[in-house]
Amino acid sequence: MSRSSFSFLLLLLSCWTAAAGPSVKGVNILSADREQAEQTILLAAASGYNHLQLSHRIVMNLCELRDSSKRALVRDLAAQAHDLPDAHGLGIAEVCVWDHALYDTDYYPSEFYEPGTGLLDLDKPGLWDWIADDYRQMLSLCPEVDGLVLTFIESGARVENQFSKMSVPERLAKVVNTVSTVVCGECGKTLWLRTFAYNEEEYANLRACLDLVDWRPGMGVMVKDTPHDFFLTHPDNPLIGTLGHPTLVEFDACGEYHGQSVILNTIPEYFAERWRSLSARPDVVGYVARTDRCGNNTVSGTPAHINLYALWRVSEEPSVSVDAIWDDFLTARYGTPAVRHLKPALQPSRAILDGTCYILGLNTTHHSDFRLDDPSTYSRHVAGRWTDSDSVYLAHGVNRSFHWWTELVSTLAPESCKALDPARASDIAGVLEKGWILPGERMTEEYLDCIIAWERDCLREAQQGFRHLRKARRFLTPRDYGELYDLYERSLMCLRLRSAAAVCYWGGRIEARGPEYRTLSLWRKLAVARRRLARERRRYAAYGKPYPVGTWDWKKDAE
Repeated sequence: MSRSSFSFLLLLLSCWTAAAGPSVKGVNILSADREQAEQTILLAAASGYNHLQLSHRIVMNLCELRDSSKRALVRDLAAQAHDLPDAHGLGIAEVCVWDHALYDTDYYPSEFYEPGTGLLDLDKPGLWDWIADDYRQMLSLCPEVDGLVLTFIESGARVENQFSKMSVPERLAKVVNTVSTVVCGECGKTLWLRTFAYNEEEYANLRACLDLVDWRPGMGVMVKDTPHDFFLTHPDNPLIGTLGHPTLVEFDACGEYHGQSVILNTIPEYFAERWRSLSARPDVVGYVARTDRCGNNTVSGTPAHINLYALWRVSEEPSVSVDAIWDDFLTARYGTPAVRHLKPALQPSRAILDGTCYILGLNTTHHSDFRLDDPSTYSRHVAGRWTDSDSVYLAHGVNRSFHWWTELVSTLAPESCKALDPARASDIAGVLEKGWILPGERMTEEYLDCIIAWERDCLREAQQGFRHLRKARRFLTPRDYGELYDLYERSLMCLRLRSAAAVCYWGGRIEARGPEYRTLSLWRKLAVARRRLARERRRYAAYGKPYPVGTWDWKKDAE
């Protein structure tokens, strides 16, 4: 990002900063890249953010602060956040680090194990006192930190799997109460309880646990904007607004499951409408948004920064239109003359993400890695688990409704993904009870034609956007145009590669069903797709430019 463009963005954010809006506006930095983190903090402070989370590669568990290098980075970033003046002359007031409890079982002294089982005995005298004292020691290592974000579900030594006479909700509450006694009661810091659940049973345990928690000043809950995980197709999280405690909504501006901002990820309409809806619910006190995915793929200062800007702008001006968000961001970042072409160039982002990461409404990635035979694609990641309707209407050239389970999943899922392990089976227990997952190979040419139509429409929108980008060239600096061109080039390559692979995969499954399915039209579709796939693989192999990497490595898609 050029110095002049950076200044434009700071000017835009500082001019719009107001005293209104939610009480908590935050960003979450995952990557341990110091320079990148410092830029994100600078932008956050300039736009009036008052909450910062440091997680994942910086600190995933509080015990990591015993590592002197990690501790130094956390202390430095926290000090910078506190000291940087915003438009009101204030720094970022609250800096939190992440934690997961319990840690792996080998973290705890052997005296607390149940003999012969390898499990912790949660009823053992002295265990919880030991854990409380451990938190006292860890918190003393980093006094600059103002609070803790505690994930107490799906942690290292899952408390629900350890030995105890307590019920699961009682065990979870015991963890929370032990930690909060030290964090809030003794140290006067904030504690955000980060919720996470895969299915209704886990959500029920979560609710029961929160009823048993000893709530203290400075405590609240942090809930993802969607149920289970960050999928664009999922509805608003029904948990938000029902817990009766201060609630922080967790967003992912970077796109863990849809390209991690390595490809085009400018979807302000998604974030604006989500936050507009969720912020109106009871007990919602603010939001925090992830800015990267554990690499140099940060949204800060890139076109995807518009996702953060959309959240922040709607929080300050709830009635603002998405058009105004687009216009104001692009004007400040690239200048007024470029907006006429840049806006239609970047708006096809959702179509690109639909074509690369969602096929007929199903997410086809594992944290953005391309996977067509992952059982989660056809079970726990299906948006139909959480929607009121069992059917979905699909656009992108398909333009018809499908039943999530008897049609989409039963047809697109390979036989190997219909034999679910117990965990995934429990996620869709109600679906299985209704017999909605139909057995056997059911892929047909009718569904292949829908996939081809879906991909073709997404590619058409992307190509139109790319033409607009080229028209914007004369209004952009060479550096800005080069960055946008490379971003679009990666997006188009990814879309073409994955769409060809999708046709080869699902068409190949039809071909494998037997001679009666091997029509001339199928042969032609597969021949075209296989030629396209070979061509795109060559393009990937020849690509020599640097590109950002998160937990997904874009170029390895071709392998």
